[in-house]
Amino acid sequence: MKNYYNIRISLTSKKLLENLQKRLDRNRMDIIEECLQFFESTGYDPAGHTKSPEEELKKLRDSLVSFIRTQEKKILVPMAAQVDALTLKVGDYMSRNSVELPVTKKPKVTEKPLEKVKVSVQEMSEPSASLQAEKQALQIRLEKAEKENKRLKNHLRTLKERVKQRKIGFSDHYVIEASREEIQSFFDFK
Repeated sequence: MKNYYNIRISLTSKKLLENLQKRLDRNRMDIIEECLQFFESTGYDPAGHTKSPEEELKKLRDSLVSFIRTQEKKILVPMAAQVDALTLKVGDYMSRNSVELPVTKKPKVTEKPLEKVKVSVQEMSEPSASLQAEKQALQIRLEKAEKENKRLKNHLRTLKERVKQRKIGFSDHYVIEASREEIQSFFDFK
């Protein structure tokens, strides 16, 4: 069995309680008990000494900033260091004079070793047909090799133009200004 007590309130508070009673469709005793339970569970002080939403937001903001800083220290800074190291390695590789791009098929100058042929001055007036054919074949292969060499030089020149030295963090690094597909095309060059 519940014990009931009388509570003394002002006339304006009585009118507020009656308005709540009509709006919520509950009796006065239930409304008062629910209000008391609400203040107890939330920690709000009805006299105005409540936990302010600004303080709660400030705590939430501080914890969010702390989380972001932790993530930066644990993930972003090491990742940036790895990117810097890779950039340095690529820059060092590109700055060396012996940059070699993989070529799928290297041009062959001759298929068989050259034979030494002694020719006298008198015989040079009319070269033999086989010698002329071999000379012509060698000339064609030489032209192809020169074209391939020229294409490779142009390709390396293009790559060299895209490599820039930039300040990243506290040190200078080489940066390739090209998309991933363009960089891959340098290595897939035929």
